[in-house]
Amino acid sequence: MDELTTGAFARATGLTRKALRLYDDLDLLRPVRTDPVTGYRYYAAAQLSVARRVAWLRRVGMPLARIRACSDLSRAELAVVVRDWWAQEEAAGVERRALVAALVEALEEDDMPESDGRATLRLRCGAASAQGPVRDRQQDSAGGDER
Repeated sequence: MDELTTGAFARATGLTRKALRLYDDLDLLRPVRTDPVTGYRYYAAAQLSVARRVAWLRRVGMPLARIRACSDLSRAELAVVVRDWWAQEEAAGVERRALVAALVEALEEDDMPESDGRATLRLRCGAASAQGPVRDRQQDSAGGDER
């Protein structure tokens, strides 16, 4: 069979019909033919591998814009892109985890400062120092306050 109906193509790829419409609108996965009367879409069997690739990338959370940008890459090139993207996601996750922990702590302590719509940052800091081998007494200092 040269062409698959939208339903058959969706079942074969694990994508929904709604996703296929979206990917068509975004020029990510165009059908090979659209019926001029009914608007029904038909896909080529050769498009199955591309659609499955898109489905996998969406399942792992890659944004559509990034998927579109790497749609013409070889499997090896795509593997590098996915690895790099995931490293960025993990780094962002670490940052978000720290922010969430700070938020939860502030909420639990009922210590959320009132905000005027601008970002509010509360710093807790510390300092350590050593007198070193040259001086006979400590001369460094550090400080901090609520502001």
